[in-house]
Amino acid sequence: MDKAKPFIHVVLFSIYPVIFLFTRNVAEVGFSHVLLPLAVVILPAMAIFTISGRFLKNRVKSSLITSLLMIFIINGNFIYLLSGVNYFVFLFLSILGIGLACLFIAKKDFEGAKIINILNLVSTVLVIFCLVSVPMGVYKSMFSGFLTGEKSIEPASVENSEYPDIYYIVLDGYANNLALKKYYNHDNSGFLSWLEKKGFFLAGNSTANYMCTTYSITSSLNMRYINDDLKNTRNMNTNAFRLKQLRQENEVVKFLKSKGYRFLFVDVVKNDMLIDLKGISDIDYPDDEFNFLLNSLNYLVYKNSILGFLDLNGDLIEKKYLEEYYYNSMKNSLLKRIEFLSRPEKIAKSPKIVYAHFLAPHPPYLFDIKGKELPQNAVHPMEYAEEWLKKELYVDYLVYINNKMKELITNIIKNSQKPPVIILQSDHGSHYHFQKILLDLSGGDIDLFKNQREYSGMFLSDEDFIINSYGILNAYYFPGENKTNGLYDTITPVNSFRVLFNNYFGAGLEIYEDKNYFGFYESTFDLPEITDKLKVYHTGN
Repeated sequence: MDKAKPFIHVVLFSIYPVIFLFTRNVAEVGFSHVLLPLAVVILPAMAIFTISGRFLKNRVKSSLITSLLMIFIINGNFIYLLSGVNYFVFLFLSILGIGLACLFIAKKDFEGAKIINILNLVSTVLVIFCLVSVPMGVYKSMFSGFLTGEKSIEPASVENSEYPDIYYIVLDGYANNLALKKYYNHDNSGFLSWLEKKGFFLAGNSTANYMCTTYSITSSLNMRYINDDLKNTRNMNTNAFRLKQLRQENEVVKFLKSKGYRFLFVDVVKNDMLIDLKGISDIDYPDDEFNFLLNSLNYLVYKNSILGFLDLNGDLIEKKYLEEYYYNSMKNSLLKRIEFLSRPEKIAKSPKIVYAHFLAPHPPYLFDIKGKELPQNAVHPMEYAEEWLKKELYVDYLVYINNKMKELITNIIKNSQKPPVIILQSDHGSHYHFQKILLDLSGGDIDLFKNQREYSGMFLSDEDFIINSYGILNAYYFPGENKTNGLYDTITPVNSFRVLFNNYFGAGLEIYEDKNYFGFYESTFDLPEITDKLKVYHTGN
């Protein structure tokens, strides 16, 4: 038998869970993110295979034991959660079962070639099945960019220092003043008045075109509604990939790069959903504190593995190390990136377009109203659903981020060589009512994402959900004579850059009718329009 054959299924069974998780989250993670978990699972597989081979003096038996152990090591917690048995019962049965299986393999004689061929075939089919579930365009886009370093949108060689720097600052989950008064007993007029005095145009009755980040940002950066682009994406994976494609080739960055602009994406926290925007950046942000070590893929691999099982309620590793690292990194990255953006002259020469996405006042809530760091146990940085229900923390964090935005905006304007353009906008409103309904559904053992169309009516009939989820902050700093022409009280994000390009570049773009659509993350049904319903709820007209 070929000496390499027994090791084939060892490798494939070891990497299969990582490949499976990667292909199910391929739109949110980059190719580089799969390298670390692959190395982490292959190295122990090689060690077990080598050590057991020296004891057993039989590569076939060694490969069988290694594959068995690796399947359990990588999927231990996943198997435990599926079993539904008591923790210690599962631990006892696992040790007993794996011990007896290894003893059986060591004592029994096997037809080596036959069983190895079968295992190689099964493991190969499993891996191939995962890989082919991803559209070919994903791999083409992923590998070409990874290997060549090429960006999907190249900047023009022409530079024009007369163009203003443009800052697109997104505050994630920031509700408008109507929702804040109605549901949080908070009047945000002080901050809004400050923006107006600073020279911002406030679109006081602006609403989100979509209620989820990926739809909202993809639509804003393409200056159009994206419903037609998603018509043929009937599963969550292809839907997420199509959104990723649209962001990578977005019309805003494409237009500005044709004018000589350079693009910088600054994500203030780990946000795998928008990582593709970093791939088209022309300006590097030097401090990427924890995105690589603690991206969602690495975390999922850890949680499914035997480490996730042995880590009793997260007390041994997750809470003490992973969450603390994640939590402190989020605090540090927020402050460091605000400081970085406050010095435009140090970022890059003009003209530049900067997209900064702040996961605030979206949970986790990192600071209180006075700027004091909240203790780590005040929030759970890995799970956000129940945190949305903590209204007092949400308001405190919103006021805190208001103060940080005052500092940032003041410094951007003061330190820019010429007056910059600033769009301060939330991608959607508060998800308090959205998460409240989700938690109620999950309590009834309902898989929402498998029954999206069936349960969408529960959301669309809820007035509070619609007002709170769609009302957004939307403010424009367009310096220069008549540069605010075309802005209006109810403008939505789909038209933000259309007005900007018309006023500063004479683009002559059509202003779309403002519409609102409902849909969950990676919806698998056509997105229903709720414009009229939202208009009645939001403005009373």
